[in-house]
Amino acid sequence: MHKEIAITVDLDGEQYYRKIHGEISENDADVLYEGPAFQRMLDLFLQYNVKATLFVIADDVLRYRTLKENLLSAVELGHEIASHSASHDYGLTKQASSKIFEEVVRSKQILEEELGIQVHGFRAPGYNTSPQVFNALLESGYTYDSSLFSSLPYYFVRRLVLYLYRVIGRKSSSLMGDWRAFGKPGQIPYRIGEQNTQKYWHGLEDVNQARSLREFPIRADMGLFGIPLIGTNIVSWPSWLIRYMCRSQLRQSGLWTVEFHLIDFSGAEDFGLSELGQLQFDAQVPWDDKVHRLSDFFLMLQGYEKKTLGEWNKTLKTKSN
Repeated sequence: MHKEIAITVDLDGEQYYRKIHGEISENDADVLYEGPAFQRMLDLFLQYNVKATLFVIADDVLRYRTLKENLLSAVELGHEIASHSASHDYGLTKQASSKIFEEVVRSKQILEEELGIQVHGFRAPGYNTSPQVFNALLESGYTYDSSLFSSLPYYFVRRLVLYLYRVIGRKSSSLMGDWRAFGKPGQIPYRIGEQNTQKYWHGLEDVNQARSLREFPIRADMGLFGIPLIGTNIVSWPSWLIRYMCRSQLRQSGLWTVEFHLIDFSGAEDFGLSELGQLQFDAQVPWDDKVHRLSDFFLMLQGYEKKTLGEWNKTLKTKSN
C-alpha cells in the first residue's frame, strides 16, 4: 500500500494555553516562541527529512521578532507557512461574517508581507469552523483548509474540561464548538460541498464554488472510538501504544494528516515552576523523554511519501484534472 503523510504543526504560543486554562499573565514573554522549541522542531524535521506545514498566528509574527526570524529559517528549509488566523480567536465562528472575513484576510496579508511567501492554507483556532468561515476563505483566495478534527472523544473531553472549569470558577477562552464538526464528516481529503458533506455545511453561499476549496481533515481512525494520533499523545503516551496506533494507521488508505503543536517540542524544564507547567499535562514531560518518543515516531514513518499540505493539494488537483 502506498503510504502518504502530511506533518503539520500549529504554532500556538504560551499565551493561548494560559487563556485556555483561565490564567491571566501580565508578562509578554512567551517561552514557546522565544525558547528552544522552534529550533528543536526544525532540527528533528531536518534529521528525518520532513517538510512540514506550519500554521502561524499572524499577529504574533508582528509581536515576536524571534518568531519571525525562526519562520524565515523554516521557509529557507522548504517548510510551508499557512494561516492559523490573525488573532487566534476561539470564538471566530461566533463573529459576524464581515469580522470573519477581516480576520482571514488580515492573516493572509500579514504572513505574505512579512515572510515574502504565498499563503494557501488555513486552520481554524480550536478546530472550530463553519460555513461562514469557508465562505470567507473562498472569497480571500485560500485553496485549502485543515480545520476538521474527526474525533468525538476529543470533543467530549474538551467539553468536560470546560464544564469543570466553569464549576470551579476558572474562565477559559476556549469554545466547546459544534459537535458535528468532530463527528467524522470525513477522514481523507475531499472538496468542501461534495455530496458526503453537503448536508452538514448548510450556509455555503455557492456550493459549486466551494468545491474549489479542499479539506484536509486531521485523521482519527482508531476504530469506532476516533482516538486521535496527534502530537499531544505521541510525546506523552507510552511508546508501545503509539506504535500500536501507528500500525493501525498503516492499515488505512489515503493521506494521513498528522497534527503537532509547538508545545510538543518543549520540555518541562522550559516552563520551570510556572502555573501553566502544572496545568498543561504535556508541558510536564521532560524534553529528553519527548525527543525519544518523537524520534521513534519519525522512524516509523520510513517509507512514507512526505509532502506539505500545499504540495499534496497540487498533487490531488493534478490527479483530478
